[in-house]
Amino acid sequence: MPLDLGKGRLVRDGLFATLNKTNPMVCVYVVDSLSRTERCFNIDAILLNMKEYQKDFDNWNERKKNINSSHNGVRYFKEREIWWTSIGVNIGSDIDGKNDLFERPVLIIKKLHGTKFFGIPLTTKAKTGSYFLPITHSGMQRVAVFIDAKVFSSQRLVRKID
Repeated sequence: MPLDLGKGRLVRDGLFATLNKTNPMVCVYVVDSLSRTERCFNIDAILLNMKEYQKDFDNWNERKKNINSSHNGVRYFKEREIWWTSIGVNIGSDIDGKNDLFERPVLIIKKLHGTKFFGIPLTTKAKTGSYFLPITHSGMQRVAVFIDAKVFSSQRLVRKID
């Protein structure tokens, strides 16, 4: 089912975005042979939400200094455990920690050394796609965010989630 964009322009299959110059809206159209989906977003509202969320780099830097200077020794952790981990405030769209400790649950995949591990951050927000995997732990639904998987120091571990 083609989508008429005006001025004789038709879109048959695929994704198309258009900007309305008189009204600050962006509309995204997904068109295939059976259906048409339209979703419009107010640009001003998106920009306002972006301004409201300020990354707290200064407090994270102070917390990071404390984590780095603490000599807690080697934490005893195992693969397949989930720990609250101080992952901090990150650049761009990388997943950030929450709360005063800038923490987020992380699934420990592989212990690399006594003080390092490869982990996957978790979120409770529903996400779909090839970089996300829904998991259940202790009756709670979470989503593993594979795109933000990385190597962590065990000094970032805050507490184990049972």
